[in-house]
Amino acid sequence: MYGSDGPALQAYTQAQGIVFSADCDLSAYRIRFKNVPHVVILGAKPPADLDENISQTLATGTPAELPQDIVATLIQRRAQAKRLGPWVEGHYRPGKPV
Repeated sequence: MYGSDGPALQAYTQAQGIVFSADCDLSAYRIRFKNVPHVVILGAKPPADLDENISQTLATGTPAELPQDIVATLIQRRAQAKRLGPWVEGHYRPGKPV
């Protein structure tokens, strides 16, 4: 989780670039939960060097545990997106429930 939108956006943008350029099975999300910005990476465990790179990118935030229903929703969205193609982006206005 991040204290404000700016650092969350920066971490998300960097993480998304890493995921896009790597041969991996990961998805990156930037969400607000309880009005707090979060960056979430989901998918298969990446190789150690990629995992370290992503961890360093997200280190500007504080690790957080999301409720299982939120994680399940993101996993479901990830599965839907994977059926559409290898790279799918979706952008939603703040406050719109997913």
